[in-house]
Amino acid sequence: HHSAEHPDGYFPQGAPPKGSGPPPFWVFCAGQWQDCWCPGDIRWGNEETWHVVPLPKSGDSHKVTCTIEHLPDNLPGDDLKHCECLIDPNSASYGRTNAMMLEDGEADRLGATLVSSCELFFGARKKQPVDMAQWMAMEGLCSEDWEERMRFNRSIKAGPKQISLEVRQQLFRARVDARFKKIMSSLTSKSWFRRAF
Repeated sequence: HHSAEHPDGYFPQGAPPKGSGPPPFWVFCAGQWQDCWCPGDIRWGNEETWHVVPLPKSGDSHKVTCTIEHLPDNLPGDDLKHCECLIDPNSASYGRTNAMMLEDGEADRLGATLVSSCELFFGARKKQPVDMAQWMAMEGLCSEDWEERMRFNRSIKAGPKQISLEVRQQLFRARVDARFKKIMSSLTSKSWFRRAF
């Protein structure tokens, strides 16, 4: 099991054994007008309409500029066109994949610890005064109860372009890559974070 043997997320002999991870999957790589760097195929489009740019035969990572100047305009007028990268869990580059791009179970398997989420803030709110202050600052962005209160209180009601509660909750999720756990541990054990915030 690679996370036990190689907690840094890298495989010293190259790729992990074939079949040791889930099948290849697409992850967001870059929005329109941005560059996508990817160690696999890149696709450009949205929803079910895609133009695929295959990985060069050299097998090296490649860059695609995600614009209609560089790629076909397969969805004219669609402002949400973007590039996605095909991630292969059986490749040597997989251990360097941003853990936030992975499903929770796979990120956990790779040792990427969840360090920020609405659930963590809520769960810690009664530990110390600083934790309660943190929850009070986050509650309006994280809480279903707050959403309910907004319906009846015009002074805290959000505007018509409000980001949904589900999206806000997702945006507050953060993980620490297994390769940086020692650094994170030293920052938290020596109270650097508490002093900073």
